[in-house]
Parts: sequence; structure tokens; C-alpha cells
Amino acid sequence: MSKISLEKSGLYLVALVIIYAAIVGTLNFINAPKVGYIDSSILMEKFPSAITARAELNTKAEEWQANTKTLEDELNMMNKEILEESPKWNKKTMAAKQDEFKKKQMEYARYSKAIQKKAAELENELFQPVFTELNNKIKEFGDNQGYEIIFGTLTGGNILFAEEGSNLTDDFLSYTGAI
Repeated sequence: MSKISLEKSGLYLVALVIIYAAIVGTLNFINAPKVGYIDSSILMEKFPSAITARAELNTKAEEWQANTKTLEDELNMMNKEILEESPKWNKKTMAAKQDEFKKKQMEYARYSKAIQKKAAELENELFQPVFTELNNKIKEFGDNQGYEIIFGTLTGGNILFAEEGSNLTDDFLSYTGAI
């Protein structure tokens, strides 16, 4: 083979590789996965079952807060009485009042701890069905809209940049009839 035909063969080979790379690149671009994200905090603000669960939790929390306030008021009154009246009491009365005050403090501490536990349990009980419903609806939405991946994020969360159309929150809420 002559030097010119080798050079032509080499050029054809390079041209073929470039064409192949362009075709593969184009096909990869065309077949790129459809990806988006949903802002979870907005879902929790606007999704109907989440709103209902939050309202129920808030109602119970207000009730517990009122009970806690009553115990706090009782403790404050007892403390005030001890501070103001203790100079008039004998040692036996003083010891009895301090003992009563300590018992009330322990009751308050036990109640506060029990309420925190109940609040966490109630939150889990109320929101687990909401999360299950949301997960099922997001899967259905993704399947119907052709998404391969839908990320969840919180406001100010892990997504640092995304094209405007990547935020699917409003589309999802519209899909579910929430807005």
C-alpha cells in the first residue's frame, strides 16, 4: 500500500470514530433519564392528609401544653408560698412544704417526659399513613409522567442547582388534586 492510501485509510478511520462518537453521544442524550425533585416541606404544608394530621397533632399538643401550664402554675404558687411564708413556719411545716414542692417538681418532670414520648408516638402514628400515601402517589405520578428518578428535598436542602422545570412539587400537588 502506498503512503497516500494509508493516510486516507487513517483519515477514514478517524472520521468513522468521530461519527460513531457523535451518534453514541446523541443517543445517550436522547435516552437521558427523566429526573426531577419534590420539595418535601411544601408537601407537608399543602398535602391534605398532612394538613389534617398536623392539625390533630397541634390540637393534642395544645391540650398537653395547657396541662403543663397548670402544673407550672402550681409549682410557681408553691414556690412563692414557701418564699413568703417560710419565716412564719416551724421546722416541721417547712419540711412538709418543701417535701410537697419536691413531689410536685417530680410530678411535673414525669408528666413532661411522658408528654414528649406521647407526642413522638402520636406524630409517628398520624404521619406514617401520610408518608405511605405520599410515597405511593409519588410512585404513581413518576410512572405516569415517565420519570426514572424523583428526588425529595427540604427547603434549603441538598439540591444546589436544578433547572426550573426540575421542581415537580406544584405539578405533583396538581396531579393529586391538592392544589
